[in-house]
Amino acid sequence: MPVQAVVFDIGRVLIGWDPEGFYDRVIGPDARARLLAQVPLHAMNLGLDRGDPWLASVTALADLPADHSYLDIPAFLRRQAD
Repeated sequence: MPVQAVVFDIGRVLIGWDPEGFYDRVIGPDARARLLAQVPLHAMNLGLDRGDPWLASVTALADLPADHSYLDIPAFLRRQAD
């Protein structure tokens, strides 16, 4: 079936984009602050908005040499897929 409509969610009305809130719940505010200081999550999101492939983008972040051994990337991927 061909695409009949495209919806732009300007202002996070339909889908809430809140990685800080997600990580606060999953790993806590202190670990979240360390993670986001080392991993360019928001830059990755901009790339996704430009058409970068989702799985390759997330995997590339997981491979960065940062101290985020406390973060379970496969768990993140499972939660995002739900």
